[in-house]
Amino acid sequence: SFIKRNMMKRNLFFGIVGLLVGLTPGLVLAVHDGHKPTIPGRSLEKVGKKPYFQQRVDYEIEVELDPLSHLLRARMEMFYENRSPDTLFYIYMHLWPNAYRNNRTAFARQKAASGSWDFYAAPDSLRGGIDSLDFRTAGKALRWSLLPDSIDVAIVWLSKPLLPGATVSITTPFRVQIPGNFSRLGRDRGQYQLCQWYPKPAVYDRDGWHPMPYLDMGEFYSEFGDFEVQINVPAHYRVAGSGELQTASERAWLDSLSTACYALDSFPKIQNNMDQADAGRRKTLQDRLE
Repeated sequence: SFIKRNMMKRNLFFGIVGLLVGLTPGLVLAVHDGHKPTIPGRSLEKVGKKPYFQQRVDYEIEVELDPLSHLLRARMEMFYENRSPDTLFYIYMHLWPNAYRNNRTAFARQKAASGSWDFYAAPDSLRGGIDSLDFRTAGKALRWSLLPDSIDVAIVWLSKPLLPGATVSITTPFRVQIPGNFSRLGRDRGQYQLCQWYPKPAVYDRDGWHPMPYLDMGEFYSEFGDFEVQINVPAHYRVAGSGELQTASERAWLDSLSTACYALDSFPKIQNNMDQADAGRRKTLQDRLE
């Protein structure tokens, strides 16, 4: 039947709360090896208390999934609004896919310390990371570097000071190698769970900057904002996530699958083979999260 043939196709759980998150502030501030992350020339302990404020970051992202090489290729523009009373000269940027790059990351060490050695012993083919970054403002390249002790956190120096009330636009291409299924970003048997996959500023609040590495056990403190995302995937993939799907034809197709699935009492085994023809038939979906 139509539904059984399609249920054997791939699924893609983009979790725009995977695809788009860290939208909900977490309750735990992650730390580097038991101490608070430091800020050049300024520690969190020395930052005086200020009236409450909350920064805003809006995103426009175009992303394409290549299931043959397990890659995301994307371009992003973020609009960072400085609602603080401070002038900002740089932005800490979370590059959390790099947590899966090697055994020296905070994520790898935490997994090993908890007695889980699956990632620590994983072959290179199941590792992940983010690269091809080129941060720019108004076409001008921005200076940036990874933190010495955290390859999944970078500092991006702005082209000019960001005054209180001002907004800066930052663009970058990026590419993500999707790792195996070790944590919230991963792949398994033709399915992709995509969480914390795009460059994302650390929170700046009245206590200062909060750069933190990705951890398997821990939550995430992130800025709020709106998202406009175009997702290009093989035509037979089903994409699940938060936000509101804007593509009417895709909504109608998903409704038809829901109706057909209602009569099923079991699901066929997922097939893992993906050929070039399957990968070549594509669709682009528009998602909005406000």
